[in-house]
Amino acid sequence: VLEQFQDLLSTLPDENEDSFLIHLGDWNSPLSTSCDEQSYLTVDQLFSTSSVPVFFIPGDNEYNDCP
Repeated sequence: VLEQFQDLLSTLPDENEDSFLIHLGDWNSPLSTSCDEQSYLTVDQLFSTSSVPVFFIPGDNEYNDCP
């Protein structure tokens, strides 16, 4: 499933060369990852295949729920 997601990210249209993607948070699961740094690096690596720039806005899972 993750490979399919990465394939989709790599084919996002950028017709005007000014497209971008905003992720509105909650990409982390504090209960399963304990908010360790590797969980953030994994998400970064996942979205690195995007054909457009990706901007992350922390949600409550990243900001409030992590120590």
